[in-house]
This record gives sequence, C-alpha cells and structure tokens, in this order.
Amino acid sequence: MKRMPANVTVNETDAQLNQIEPEEAFSQNQCFDTQQLEQEEFVGSYFKEVIFKNCVFNEINFVRLSLHNVIFDHCELLNSELIGAGMQRVEFQNCKLTGSNFADSVLQDCLFDNCKADYTSFSGAKFKRLNFLSSNLMSADFSFLNWQQLEFTDCQLMAANFLSTRLTKLKLKSNQIDSVKVTAQSLAGLIVAPEQAVDLLLAIGVKVD
Repeated sequence: MKRMPANVTVNETDAQLNQIEPEEAFSQNQCFDTQQLEQEEFVGSYFKEVIFKNCVFNEINFVRLSLHNVIFDHCELLNSELIGAGMQRVEFQNCKLTGSNFADSVLQDCLFDNCKADYTSFSGAKFKRLNFLSSNLMSADFSFLNWQQLEFTDCQLMAANFLSTRLTKLKLKSNQIDSVKVTAQSLAGLIVAPEQAVDLLLAIGVKVD
C-alpha cells in the first residue's frame, strides 16, 4: 500500500488557538505550538497545511471538521468529538486520543503512529489507505467499517470491536488481538499468525481443550 504522506508548508509559526473562530474557521500554513483548548465547540472548521505540536484538546466538539495535509505531533485529543469529519493526508504522531469519537468520518491517506488511542470509536467510518503503526487501540470500535487498503502494524488491538466489518485480506499477524470482538462469518479471509488462531476461536465462543 502506498499512502500519500502529509505535505505541509508553514508560513506562520506562532499561531494562536484561542484566535480561531468557533464557526466556519479557516486556517492555512500555520503552526500551533504548546497550546490548550478545553470544552469548546467548533462548527465547520477547515485546516489546510497546518501543524499542531504539543497541543491539548480536551473534550472538544468538532462539527463538520475538515483537515487536509495536517500533522498532529505529540498532541492530546482526549474525549473529543470528531463525528463525520473529513480527513485527507492527516498524520497523528505520538498522540493521546483516548476516548475520542471519529464515528462516520472519512479518512484517506492517514497515519496513526505510536498513538494511545484506546477506547476510541471509528464506527461507521470510511478508510482509504490508512496505517495504524505501533499504537494502543485497546477496546477501540471498528464496527460497521468501510475500508480499502487498511494496515495495522505492531498494534495492541485487545478487545477491539470489529463486528459487522468485512475482514477479508486484512492482515493482523503482527498485532495483539486477545479478546477481539468478531463473528465467525466475518473471519473468512482474515490473515493471522498460527498462534493467533486460538485467540480468534475463543473470541467466537469456541472452547479449546
């Protein structure tokens, strides 16, 4: 899979999060460094070629968020709402995303690298050319997922929910999948290591004696 990486050119390095308008905000070629927002709502925000570095977003509600060529570097988006967001060439690097909601979002050419994303929800999302690398996705929700070219590498997927998601040709060989939630019907074509087969049998209720 060849994912298109984020390509960001920054002209302003001291942009301020507290100056972003709560409605129909537009930000381009800016870097936001070491800033914090809590319990805010943003409607129709569009960020293009933007870097967020060491920023904290706590319980933020993003309505109709659009991101294009955006990098989140060592940021926190905890318990935030990103339902229905549109993301293209977005990279989350070394971020904390625990409890955030990406349900029904569209993500294309995106990367989650070394992220703590346990209890996040991607339910109903659409993925195209997406990489999860060395990330904690314990108890994450990937149900009702529509995906093309999805890769998990060295991730913790314990108790992750893949119910009602097609798993054909998905490779999980290098990941931890204990107690993953799947159905017997969805396992056809899933690619795992031999030792992981027992975990999957247990997940669908088979008793191994």
